[in-house]
Amino acid sequence: MTKQTIAQILILTTAVTWIVFDIIVYIAYGNASTISARVWYWSWHIPGIPFAVGVLIGHLFFQMHEPTAFPDEEKK
Repeated sequence: MTKQTIAQILILTTAVTWIVFDIIVYIAYGNASTISARVWYWSWHIPGIPFAVGVLIGHLFFQMHEPTAFPDEEKK
């Protein structure tokens, strides 16, 4: 397995785990306990959090210089 494959599996597994967890919490405790409800609540009561996330995303994905060049796939 290459490093890229391991990273893709890790990212997919993490996303699926969060989704399954959120569904289980919704079924067991209702909408107020879901991840999206908590994020909305924290964003409303602590506005610095969404601002900080926006700054972070801006710096990661909307660079003023040309985007990072990704190397070609590893030679097998």
